[in-house]
Amino acid sequence: MSQLIPLEGKMFGNLTVLKRCGNIGVHTAYTCKCSCGNIKNIRAASLKRGDTKSCGCLRKIMMARKQMKHGMYNTPTYRSWSSMIARCTNPMHHQWKDYGGRGIKVCEEWTIFENFFSDMGERPKGKSIDRIDNDKGYNSKNCKWSTRTEQNRNKRNSKGI
Repeated sequence: MSQLIPLEGKMFGNLTVLKRCGNIGVHTAYTCKCSCGNIKNIRAASLKRGDTKSCGCLRKIMMARKQMKHGMYNTPTYRSWSSMIARCTNPMHHQWKDYGGRGIKVCEEWTIFENFFSDMGERPKGKSIDRIDNDKGYNSKNCKWSTRTEQNRNKRNSKGI
């Protein structure tokens, strides 16, 4: 039988080994404290191999970083872009008939948020995306940030004075 090497006080990733807690199944386990404050029992072999580096909080952080390339999720600019894409591509969207349903499309470049942001910049407070020519699609030459008043003047049903 192999000799048990004590791990108390050692660090493995974000985990500090507090004490031996018995076994998980037939495997030696230790109670560990994560840098986030959580306490968890973890197999010794998982600690030694480097398979387990935290209580699970690192995985959440890494997944969030992986999914958020541009860091602008849930900003007014991102919401404008996301709504524009939905109106033009999703037949279930409540405004589909006025956009995608009548042939309004988003240019290929703007299907990637970073490209849209590069062309349009950050959405100014009190403004939203507006097409200069309502019969053409969304692209850098046909879009601007406009106030609600400006947009109301640029509707298909507006009468010129």
